[in-house]
Amino acid sequence: MQSTNVYVRIDRWLFLAFCSIYCLMHLMMIIWFYKVPFGIRRQMKQRDFYYRNQLKLQTHSISCSMSNKNPREKYSILNMIIKDESQTMRDGFAKV
Repeated sequence: MQSTNVYVRIDRWLFLAFCSIYCLMHLMMIIWFYKVPFGIRRQMKQRDFYYRNQLKLQTHSISCSMSNKNPREKYSILNMIIKDESQTMRDGFAKV
């Protein structure tokens, strides 16, 4: 359907332009959904995993202290790091 009318051509070009803008906006919205809400959901899963591990560590240390075992020595990497840093600080202060 070739039309020589200028207004028909303008109408077709505008229709194509608005359709492409419509598709582009939906693509941007899909990308936004993936990045923002689903990104926050992934962060919450990671935080939940970390919280559960900390809770297990606390309950294990409480049960070990109740049974007179050495609490958290074997299980907590954070305690080993803190102990190592405090040992290094004491050694550093002793040298001065």
